[in-house]
Amino acid sequence: MELFQDEDRSVLIVEDEDDGDENKDNANKRGENNSNNKATYLTGDIFNPSHLKSLENNMDIIHIGSFLHLWDLPTQKKACKRIIGFLSKQESPSSTANTTANEEGNEDGKVKINSLIVGRQIGASRAGSYPSRRSPSATMYRHDPASFQKMWEDVAEEMGARDKWHVETKLINWGVVENRMVKDSMKPMENSSMVDNVEMNGLQFTVRCVE
Repeated sequence: MELFQDEDRSVLIVEDEDDGDENKDNANKRGENNSNNKATYLTGDIFNPSHLKSLENNMDIIHIGSFLHLWDLPTQKKACKRIIGFLSKQESPSSTANTTANEEGNEDGKVKINSLIVGRQIGASRAGSYPSRRSPSATMYRHDPASFQKMWEDVAEEMGARDKWHVETKLINWGVVENRMVKDSMKPMENSSMVDNVEMNGLQFTVRCVE
């Protein structure tokens, strides 16, 4: 993770942990090349409520790169709830005194209007569970635009419908996959016999708090 802060806003960049060393090197290079760089590199387990506490209720914009697609759908929802917990909350006279930690370890409270969660990940022309390249026994849920929208609606409802999210997505065709091992991970679980002409898609998204 990289954290950028100035007097006006805070931006958090969340990336796949497997790319951590490369991302850290890039962050260090940016710092070396710019004496005014205010980036801080952080690591932590997003599912551990005791980790990354300093980010909670502190971010205006969060970028998620190649991250949510790592897990099955229920785990993605859990990650979304923790990410929402990083966003700054609206100020109200009663919120400070009455905030309580929810099951994800985040303080309850309405997110500031126009807070943004943006990013990109592997998508699919047809949403579903796909084999994980990390573990033969695991699956990864890959979204099409409709399923990604539905996930955020479900997350909002499960968090008490205190926030409303406007979701914009764009599915991008990254081309035909040729490597057989990668092909196998791009096939839906129910279509295990499909091996030829497997297309790889990317999903770009913007999720904005509108109320």
